Amino acid sequence: MLGYFRINDPYRLLIIFIVLTLFRLPFLISPDWQTIPELSWMIVGERLNEGALLYVGIWDDLGPLSAIAYRLTDFVFGRSHLSFQILGLLIYFFQVFYMNYIALKHKMYNENNYLPALFYGILGLLFFNIIMLSPQLLGLTFVLLSLNSLFNHIETRNKTDGNLLNIGLYIGIASLFFYHIF
Repeated sequence: MLGYFRINDPYRLLIIFIVLTLFRLPFLISPDWQTIPELSWMIVGERLNEGALLYVGIWDDLGPLSAIAYRLTDFVFGRSHLSFQILGLLIYFFQVFYMNYIALKHKMYNENNYLPALFYGILGLLFFNIIMLSPQLLGLTFVLLSLNSLFNHIETRNKTDGNLLNIGLYIGIASLFFYHIF
């Protein structure tokens, strides 16, 4: 099976997406799998759309950018469990794709393959909060962006301030999604 992902073919990412979707299918279909934090995030988005203020009318330790994301999700989809699961899966698949892009760009392996995407995708299935639309997932997206900037900064001969600025900016944004990211 691992030999299948050692071939440098972009369609392998489609197979990884299908595998991730199949593993998440029971959670996508049944609302019985909704967790208490997920329901809390939905209620925060709903209350923000009703006009309540975060940290004043809503007592929650949610990051401000996460609250905005949940507000937008509630505005577009309402209190929909399926939308939270699908958006979380799409963001997670972007992370899988981007992690593989980082591995290919910075030559982490001797050959170009899709094993980093496969391992990142499978390991994410082990953690329940990572695959749903959670503050951890949203913050981790920007940590991956900062990781790419960090590798760019390490590889370049002339150290530019742009890479350092990007690293700090991405980590700051990640902290606004989830305070405990670092």
